[in-house]
Amino acid sequence: MEVSNRYFGYLYNKLNFLVRFVYCRVPFLNRILFWKLYTSDFRALDTEFEEMKEMLSRRGFDFKNKVCLEIGPGNSYINAYNLLMHGAKKVIMVDKFPRYIRTSKQRDYFKRELRYIKRKQGKNELFFWNGEEFDKRYIQFIPKELTQIELQQEVDFVLSISVFEHIKDVAGNIRKLSRVVKPGGIMFHKIDMRDHYNFNKPFLFYTYSEETWNSVLTKEGVSYTNRLRYGDFKELFEASGFRILDQKLCKFPLNAQKIHSQIARKSDLDVGIAAIVLQK
Repeated sequence: MEVSNRYFGYLYNKLNFLVRFVYCRVPFLNRILFWKLYTSDFRALDTEFEEMKEMLSRRGFDFKNKVCLEIGPGNSYINAYNLLMHGAKKVIMVDKFPRYIRTSKQRDYFKRELRYIKRKQGKNELFFWNGEEFDKRYIQFIPKELTQIELQQEVDFVLSISVFEHIKDVAGNIRKLSRVVKPGGIMFHKIDMRDHYNFNKPFLFYTYSEETWNSVLTKEGVSYTNRLRYGDFKELFEASGFRILDQKLCKFPLNAQKIHSQIARKSDLDVGIAAIVLQK
């Protein structure tokens, strides 16, 4: 999240240990704040898709007749819609913690997202949606972690947006991708390695040791962030047989940030966001 009020922001940052601890360890607060904090913004994701498409087009890649895999779509189908409207053969969506929940807010979100893609594409009907449900020939949703499933087919393209920083078993997921992606297949991952607590202080979490961070201040299924740096991700991808074709790195000033000695040993500490195109 981003805190704009300077006075509240000062207090919020000063109390960040307490706020993180309470949020991770008090389920009641999670239920109250769940929708507000974790609802996808399909318009923002649509912009991300167009930026990704531009990066891929520079490499001569398009989605026509491709079997695509999206990791961690959350409660949004906008990337699947865009992939199919650009000629993809099928989209498989995998999410360990799916947030597609049957509430009135979610149903409204779902309808608005469908209306949005229809307006964008100038369509009255969508070939993958019959008015009641998706055609499973085109969209398949699997509510599990990638490492826990066996796909029935190899995929041509993999997409994730702001997901890998929230995965606990990053190495295992990348090894799994190396088995499901076809030789020559392409992946795009946008990894937001900033501290999501307050984007105005993108590296505030560098303050804490690995032990304190992992045992007290982050929790899988609630607000987990792994704190891997770009160099760590790059090494893991390359170890599993992927090479980087293109990348866009966004760096942020450390501003005399207090950094724990365990974190200081890592490289690329000023890289906050990485958009990378890889090939198997």
